[in-house]
Amino acid sequence: MIRFLTRRALLVVSGSALALAAVTAPVRAAVPAGTAAVRAGTAAVRVRAAAAAAPAAAAAAGWRVELRLRAGELSPLLASITADSSADAWSAGVVVPRAGWQARPLIEHWNGTAWQSVALPRKIARKWQQGFPFSAVGASSSSDFWAVSNVLGVWLHWNGRRWSTGRLPGNSAGNVLAISSVSAFSARNVWAFGGHVTGTSTDSATGPPYVAHFNGHSWKVVTAPAGNAAISAVSSLSPSDIWAVLGRFPMVSTRSTSAGNAVAHWNGRQWNPVRLPGAFTRGASLTSVLARSDHNIWIGGGITNARRGQTEEAANWNGSRWTVSRLSAHPSGVEFQLVSMVPDGSGGLWAVATSEGLSTSRLWHLHAGRWTGPTRLEPCRRACVLTGLAQVPGTTSVWAAGAIVRGRRGEGLIALQGRIPLAGGRIDPLAGGGRHGRRNARLKR
Repeated sequence: MIRFLTRRALLVVSGSALALAAVTAPVRAAVPAGTAAVRAGTAAVRVRAAAAAAPAAAAAAGWRVELRLRAGELSPLLASITADSSADAWSAGVVVPRAGWQARPLIEHWNGTAWQSVALPRKIARKWQQGFPFSAVGASSSSDFWAVSNVLGVWLHWNGRRWSTGRLPGNSAGNVLAISSVSAFSARNVWAFGGHVTGTSTDSATGPPYVAHFNGHSWKVVTAPAGNAAISAVSSLSPSDIWAVLGRFPMVSTRSTSAGNAVAHWNGRQWNPVRLPGAFTRGASLTSVLARSDHNIWIGGGITNARRGQTEEAANWNGSRWTVSRLSAHPSGVEFQLVSMVPDGSGGLWAVATSEGLSTSRLWHLHAGRWTGPTRLEPCRRACVLTGLAQVPGTTSVWAAGAIVRGRRGEGLIALQGRIPLAGGRIDPLAGGGRHGRRNARLKR
């Protein structure tokens, strides 16, 4: 079970699931020293695999693991991922040991050729660690990357020359923030979305909603949509066209907030509520949104089933009415929720459902109006946990971030659907192999 702690939180491997565990002592960062922004080999020793895919097979390549981060006694997890071009993608997470509480941030950067480990300056890493670097991420370019911690609202920024960090406004010991989403439009137009945390560490919920805006100089709290629940996900078409869903925030909340489920649209001046379909008004979790246009909005989450678990469900808004799609999964006592949806580059979309407690994930595909799946990621199958998806703009490629969990040992992972995106729009003819292909990395302890 994912649990929130008002003072400190760490990601640990517990049994076969990933969980947030509380600690009362200060967390010490163990990070590489140095001031380089992106430095291959600083936090990981990379081992590349031999080329294995032929050009003909590459064109039809499906989901596969492209990067595995192995760490011995450490447990890495990549919690979020974003891509603003073929030559720029970012993934962020955390690495903690199985014993003790010395954790450190984990950041990976795709430069159009390979994934490289990011070395934060020691002082910045220490401050970032204090906010628990399990974060939401966003980027408008390779010189404008943001990460905001899910718990406590600490932000991290790369401007192309140096790193900086700080805290979002409206965040204090008595008013703790939970941040679910970051939208970066430019270096002078960045948004953070989430909610305020209520309850206790064993029975917590999020709400009311919270929105902050960065104008290039400072962060400021701005108008949030009406509602009692936190903003659990956001999809932005432009700074004046933002769609948000209010509902359960699984990374923090342990309590259902179905009574607070809502959809809201920002038109550049105000938030306007949009009527929800009946399926999402009671006994449901609302955890994801994807805006293709103002007349093509998808929302997703989980609906209570006959086995007292939750089954994935999605709904589409055409500007005037909703069409609900219950995905064809066998009902079970496990609570599955659609936590991320992105375009597939061919008119459809990809969605990932993750179980409550982050024990397993499964992928769904919408094509020609029909959902197919679930698909499990090879080669880890049930042991794969995917926390987020990111489509590479202008391509049919989709990145995914997460972890492989087997017993008490974890490995961070980045997976890919489609061809490997390369700088300048070039496509690697050997998807899944060769110089740009999949490989393993062993993190230094």
